Amino acid sequence: MREERMDSSRYKIYSDGSGQDGRVGAAAILLEEGNPRPTKMLQFHLGTTAEHTTYEAEAVGALLAMKIAKEVAKEAEQRGERDAAISHYADNQSVIKALHSRKSKPGQYLINSYRRGAHSFHRAKSIKVGLKWISAHSGVNGNEEVDKAAKGAAAGASSDKADLPAILRKGLKISRSALKQAKNAEVKNAWTQQWKRSPRHDRMTRVDPNHPYKKFQKWRDRLDRNQGSILVQLRSGHLPINT
Repeated sequence: MREERMDSSRYKIYSDGSGQDGRVGAAAILLEEGNPRPTKMLQFHLGTTAEHTTYEAEAVGALLAMKIAKEVAKEAEQRGERDAAISHYADNQSVIKALHSRKSKPGQYLINSYRRGAHSFHRAKSIKVGLKWISAHSGVNGNEEVDKAAKGAAAGASSDKADLPAILRKGLKISRSALKQAKNAEVKNAWTQQWKRSPRHDRMTRVDPNHPYKKFQKWRDRLDRNQGSILVQLRSGHLPINT
């Protein structure tokens, strides 16, 4: 937060991804020196949380930010602003680390697209872009503005295709990570409903209102039937102990 306020860059770009009500979106905005309102904004609606993750949305936000940076640099150079600086602020450390790492992660093709764009940008432009982290709840105006824009994108708002990076114009591949998360949630919900219909549910709830708690489910998956039975007895205080 302090670093952002001390940043003297003439142009500041903020990017963000958002998951809202089962849908996912991303946005990037530009704030110019002396103007508290965004002068450029790009939004992209990815789809549902069953198809895409918020991590992907953050990566898409970075792509949108790079698209804005290219436009800003071109316009600045046309005006003769050779010494202008651009700062790109993002609040997701995982994406920032991925952009600087060669280790493959889900949605890697988005990260690779950003890298290619950044490489060509820095080769062609005298103006440079600095990628920086900012806390999601910093109270910084730019961060608040892009948060609203990303939520709007999650709700369905998207910029014209012609204004978007080429990789986004045809839509995105469905994420394996999102499919896995959706399937796990479906299985967990089915198990919970089955448990609630079980005659053991009411009996166990009287003994332990918090059963089945998350840690129990994780432990249960690593235990055999006898060990699981002992765990339940310990939790409920009904384990017979020989004295």
